[in-house]
Amino acid sequence: MRLALFHNIAGLGPKRAVHQLARGLLRRGHTLEAFCPDTANERFLPLESLGVPVRVYDWPKPSRPPELRPYLLDTATRAASQRRDRRACAHASRRVAAELDAGGYDAVWVDGCLFTETPVLPLFLKTPTLVYCHEPKREWFERPLSGIESPGRGVRGWYTASAEWWLARQRQALIESVRRSVAR
Repeated sequence: MRLALFHNIAGLGPKRAVHQLARGLLRRGHTLEAFCPDTANERFLPLESLGVPVRVYDWPKPSRPPELRPYLLDTATRAASQRRDRRACAHASRRVAAELDAGGYDAVWVDGCLFTETPVLPLFLKTPTLVYCHEPKREWFERPLSGIESPGRGVRGWYTASAEWWLARQRQALIESVRRSVAR
């Protein structure tokens, strides 16, 4: 099979897993081409050492909003920054997906992402896709522990309660999104 690999991982365990899986696929006679953002670590266990051609893309870097007080302003600034980053990442993913679809690959192997844990690239691909998830983002699937520690009163307590409410909404939206994509 002619396979394409997309990853944006920093290294260590996930990169070792990608390297070993790529080596196993090559040993079994498959051909593999890698597509990586410039934020991926290709110095640690480089795929090129296996003979895999690697194409590197410019990728949007996450913005760092200033830390602000009061907490509500800080939360709003961070949320706006994250939305901007997600839009930029989706735009870059669309560009890569169009190139992968035009490449005539039998399948695309999508690995982790430094910024979003699971890349948004599969949403834009028409080519059959395998998403390899080393570890899901735990905050989305595990309920926060309650009753262990009181958030307190005043602004900090209100901030903690509103942040937990917002995370619960985000977790539910992600679960619904996964259900819709699986139903397709």
